[in-house]
Amino acid sequence: MQVNIQADQEYPAKVVMASGHELRAKVLLATHGKRAALDRQLDRSFIQQKSPWVAFKEHYTSSAFPSGSVELHSFQGGYCGLSRTENGSVNLCFLIHQNRLNKGTSRDALLKVLSENPHLKAFLQEATPLFDRPMSIAQISFGIKESVENHILYAGDSAGLIHPLCGNGMAMAIHAASIGAQLISSFLAGEINRPTLESEYSKKWKKHFQTRMRTGRYIQNLIGKKVLSEPLVPLLNQYPHLVQKLIQLTHGEPLSV
Repeated sequence: MQVNIQADQEYPAKVVMASGHELRAKVLLATHGKRAALDRQLDRSFIQQKSPWVAFKEHYTSSAFPSGSVELHSFQGGYCGLSRTENGSVNLCFLIHQNRLNKGTSRDALLKVLSENPHLKAFLQEATPLFDRPMSIAQISFGIKESVENHILYAGDSAGLIHPLCGNGMAMAIHAASIGAQLISSFLAGEINRPTLESEYSKKWKKHFQTRMRTGRYIQNLIGKKVLSEPLVPLLNQYPHLVQKLIQLTHGEPLSV
């Protein structure tokens, strides 16, 4: 698929499908994810920036991991989350700085890094991997993106990727799509013009998500550094209201549908 931005103000977007069929659109709401060929094609500014973060995922069988629990563990240069899946296996996902991958990305090399945390070491000694090898994705960018560029509205990770430790990316994507749908409906009905559509979407996106993104970056800087994360965990255990405040800052207010 190829997207071209036209000078035509009524139909500014032209989408060329793989079959060669052309579609012209009055409005384009892009939800293609965190980093895609489409971003390069549209020459978005963030795509030129290299990111040092790599994400890995595996599923394990474990009889010891408690049901209904979600665990977050830090280690030097990254953090790891554990949670049960719907079929009973344990989902292990971790984000790691590429400078910790000097021993390679084999399972043994990765588990050696994770096992620096005694809680993760205990889990890994008891659990059995279900994948042939870990799944991975590189160039995980948490840089600032624009929610509106070249008359395209962006929602979800394409507008901004929140750190996984905040656990709220899917809800943010749904919320942003809802904001976009309401404004697009008003635009197509002739109730607002294009500049208002774009400025209002950008304004509302920032209102609902900018604080969450900023808080996620602050927490990321803390939890990935041993000298900072080690005193942070006891502090949060001692003052649980701080945990609730962090959750509020990264999850926003409940929405009425």
